[in-house]
Amino acid sequence: MALGWQFERHGWELRPYALFALVALAFVWTLEWAAEEPTWPRCSALTVAVAFGGMTHFFFAFTVVAGVAWLLSRSGLRGSRRLLVAIAIGLVPLAAWTPAFVKQYREQHFSTLPAFHLRGVVDIYANLLERSLPSGPGGALLGAAVFAVVLLGAFRLWRDPGRGRLCALAAIVPVLVAAALWLIGPHVFEPRALIGTAPFAAVALAAGLILPRRHLTVAAAAVATMLLVLGFTRGNGRIVPHYDRVATALVAEGWRPGDAILLFGSVYDYLHPLDWYLPGSERLEIVAPSAWGCSRVFVVAVGGRARVLTAPLGSRARRANAIVIGSVTWGPATLDVMRRQHGHLIAARTSACAGTAR
Repeated sequence: MALGWQFERHGWELRPYALFALVALAFVWTLEWAAEEPTWPRCSALTVAVAFGGMTHFFFAFTVVAGVAWLLSRSGLRGSRRLLVAIAIGLVPLAAWTPAFVKQYREQHFSTLPAFHLRGVVDIYANLLERSLPSGPGGALLGAAVFAVVLLGAFRLWRDPGRGRLCALAAIVPVLVAAALWLIGPHVFEPRALIGTAPFAAVALAAGLILPRRHLTVAAAAVATMLLVLGFTRGNGRIVPHYDRVATALVAEGWRPGDAILLFGSVYDYLHPLDWYLPGSERLEIVAPSAWGCSRVFVVAVGGRARVLTAPLGSRARRANAIVIGSVTWGPATLDVMRRQHGHLIAARTSACAGTAR
């Protein structure tokens, strides 16, 4: 799993996704340890693990659901009461943060994520390993194959009521809960947000590759390893969003809170990460351009896009790998390029460049 795309991508970011994966693993280990002998010191450690995980990412609550399901499958409510109390106390900080989450949701901070589609669920485990599955039937088949192997491995692990069942639930339940929420309406399903399931999915994947004959198992493991290495090398060969370098270049170019950024690239990849790295307390959002009050806009063009705007900058343009950063005069011609090249204008709501938010 160290070669998995989500781990490689988020291992160096300011955002806490790598920490989230570590805390999810620590919670499951602590839960198993406390269940062996539910003394007050062990239950206290469980409370700390839950509290820390809950303040890392709200998807951690889905891993907690898996842990509670495991406890109830082992001994029912009576035998797990002390552990359940420890978990409930640990969830208090997350509950206290819930109003902030509701505010984020009402202000459509999740609106950039796509609407529900079944392939997004089926591809989830493959997307934890590979940056971008091939389009068409080949990619769909690969995603479905990885999903099926993880399910098979989880079924095999389930037969062990201890660690195996706990691992199976931690691999499957968060995905099912997130997919159910996504189906109901909130656009919260995102592979990086499910990185906490990846360590357990890796174990389930290994269990699913065990075949009746040893030489077949070795062959299957070898094929899986080659695919992981291939995906890792392909991912490193593509344009990796260096958010910190892009943000530093924007500030050096003269960007200040309140200025707008014209982005030519994946808005899903750049909007929230740039919001983390750039200074200022106001959130960046996708906005519609205002008809007045905006004289200059900053450009972030990924992979050679919008050359009609970036080429005239010449040596004045700043670069981060294949990402060009600069500033241009805002006007009808810029707006026309934005629409033809499918650009996105991102800014704080109070920006002079912002009209009505999309």
